[in-house]
Amino acid sequence: MGLETRYGIISDVHKDPLKVAKAIEKLKSVGIDKLILNGDIAENIGTMQGNMDFFAIVLDAVAKSNLETFIQPGSHESYIPYHSVLEYFKNKNGNIIDTLNEKIAESKDHDLVFLPGSDWTADGHFTFGNQNIPTGDYIITPQGLININDVDGKKSNLKDIELLHYENIYDLKKRIKDAGKTIVICHVPRRFSNVNDGIDMAFYAEKSDGSIIPGVVVERALRENYGYLTQDMMVVLARQNGLDLKRENRGNIDLERLYREIGITKGVSGHFHESAHRAIDSYGKRVEQGIFVDDLFWNSGHLDEGQIGILAVRDGKISYFNLNLDL
Repeated sequence: MGLETRYGIISDVHKDPLKVAKAIEKLKSVGIDKLILNGDIAENIGTMQGNMDFFAIVLDAVAKSNLETFIQPGSHESYIPYHSVLEYFKNKNGNIIDTLNEKIAESKDHDLVFLPGSDWTADGHFTFGNQNIPTGDYIITPQGLININDVDGKKSNLKDIELLHYENIYDLKKRIKDAGKTIVICHVPRRFSNVNDGIDMAFYAEKSDGSIIPGVVVERALRENYGYLTQDMMVVLARQNGLDLKRENRGNIDLERLYREIGITKGVSGHFHESAHRAIDSYGKRVEQGIFVDDLFWNSGHLDEGQIGILAVRDGKISYFNLNLDL
């Protein structure tokens, strides 16, 4: 039996960056070797300075942990604040690894392969997809995307221009050497078909214009106005207010196809708060924590509700442990 490697997983910070230090303390107390921050760890809160201050609190806690830490963006990170703060802390602290630049971490019995960004962004600037666009940094213009390398001047001189980082998902084919020993770390999961157990189940309300609101927000508002309501009653009342309440699998369907093509059976994600701390296999069957398996897709939870976790790897098999902070 080989040695066990334990990764602490934190994602979806959102509300309070000070929770990151508490999360790291909790993870270290139960024993981890390394740390992964898997998206929505820097928040777009409206101002450049506010975004930078938020992320700086997060990375200060990471730097002080002295743990080798893999960091990648999700749906909410802004381009300039994310890059500038990460670059500052990375240059001062050797334990910080930027997965935008280092997308593979090889070990004897497993490889971590990172896919940064999200297929849906909340005013963020890190995205991925299957379009015929090379992975890279782009300027957003009314005419479309322009690769930043095709523009005169350095990135530091482009602060008044909206920038975007794009990841082509088909790059995974080049990164993955052995699918059987690969664990894909991505903020967004692949699509599944099991709503009751799926790690990509989303509960939301859709407006007539196609925009969405978190379902829990609508539920809370309806209960404040009407008191106790059954699920059926909430659906009817929401519809009367121009909202269509839905519970459905919303993982990325292109990732599902690509994972099946490559043979990926291990993945860690976050993003869908409604599916936090769920774990299933490739066929949507629930997987219990603490059991080492060859087939596992796990939503490690969202820190804004105190949820974190541990990914354990032993002899190429993986297991997970869900943890909750005392808030």
